[in-house]
Amino acid sequence: MFNLDHVANIADLLAAFGVIASLLVVAYEVRRNTNEVKRTNFESIIDRFMTLWSRTDGDDLPDILQRGRENYNLLSERDKIVFGNYLQELCLTYEALIVLGKNQIHGEEIAELPKRHLRYHFSFPGVRQWWDEFSASRGLAPLMNQTINAAVIESVSSAD
Repeated sequence: MFNLDHVANIADLLAAFGVIASLLVVAYEVRRNTNEVKRTNFESIIDRFMTLWSRTDGDDLPDILQRGRENYNLLSERDKIVFGNYLQELCLTYEALIVLGKNQIHGEEIAELPKRHLRYHFSFPGVRQWWDEFSASRGLAPLMNQTINAAVIESVSSAD
């Protein structure tokens, strides 16, 4: 027959199953929310790129970028500021993509894309001139400084 101890044991067993079921539901929700946040962060980075690139539709910026890529030192002080701000924003956006990539399942694949793009951008002598000046005075986060310095080395060695 059932006595009070049996009922208590059954109740404890049901409570344990309830706790396990609750934990599984919470784990599922946390995982789903984490994936949603990662997707939202990625979309935010894409929006940053699109905003940055859309600025090249104007009259001044494409000309400044072209001349700056060839020789940063020949730009006027005003154009150096515009060129530098554009490159700094570009680098920060790539940094966000690299950091996001480190937190993704296929992170290395995502992280490699900005590294290839940085090698392209830093293959231009004017961009390297800007980086020499910028990194000596301000620079970026250590991760990005290392990534850009590697891009500079790789872009110069591949040009030789």
